[in-house]
Amino acid sequence: MLIFDQLKRSDRQLQVISIGVLLGLGVLLAGLWYVQVLSAKRFRADQQDQSFRTVRVPAIRGKILDRNRQPLVENRPSYNVNLYLEELRPQFRHEYTNRVKKDFLRANPKVAFGRKMAEELERQARVNVVSNYLCQVGATVREPRLLVETNFNRHYEERRSLPFTLWKDLPFEQMALFMEGSPNLGGVSLDVQPIRVYPYTNTAAHLLGYLNRSDKPTKDEEVA
Repeated sequence: MLIFDQLKRSDRQLQVISIGVLLGLGVLLAGLWYVQVLSAKRFRADQQDQSFRTVRVPAIRGKILDRNRQPLVENRPSYNVNLYLEELRPQFRHEYTNRVKKDFLRANPKVAFGRKMAEELERQARVNVVSNYLCQVGATVREPRLLVETNFNRHYEERRSLPFTLWKDLPFEQMALFMEGSPNLGGVSLDVQPIRVYPYTNTAAHLLGYLNRSDKPTKDEEVA
C-alpha cells in the first residue's frame, strides 16, 4: 500500500502523523478501558439509582362499622409532597463543588481544609438544595415555608432511603395548585396516603385501638 511504502522510505512527516494517530487511538482505548472496567461499578450504581425509587405504600385499612353499618373508623386521602433524596445526589455534589466549597475557600484562604470541614460544607450544600426545592414548592402552593435544618439533617442521617416530606396533608386547593403549576423538579412527587378518621372521636377507643408507625428502613432500604 502507498502509506506503508512511504513509511518504508522514511517519510518523516508521515511518520510523525502516524505516531500521532497511534497515540490518539491509545488514549481513546485507555479512556474506554477506564469507563468500561474501572468505572463500571459506579455507573451501574448511578443507573440503578435513576431507575429505581423506594416508595413505601401503606396498606389501606378497612372501615370499622357499628351494627347499623355506620362507620366508627374510616379513611380519607392525605396529599403529601415528598422529596426523594437519593435522586438529588448530583445536585448535592454540584452545589458543594461549585458554590459552597468555592465560597468558603475564597472567604477563608488561610483556614486548614480537613475532613471535618468538608463534611460540614457537604451538609450545608444539602441544606441549600433542599431549601431551594422547598421555596419553589412553596411558591407553587402559595404558602412560603422555611426548612427546619435539624429535622432535615436528622432525616438524612437516619432515614435517607425514605422520602423527606416537604408538605404534609395538603388541602385540596393547594393540591390542585401543585398539580397545575408544579415546577419540573426531579425527585419531587405528590403521594397519596390514607389517614384514619374517627367520626365519634373517643367513642369505643378501647375497642378500636391504634397502630404505631415505624420509619426505620428495612434491610432492602438501608443506605450504606
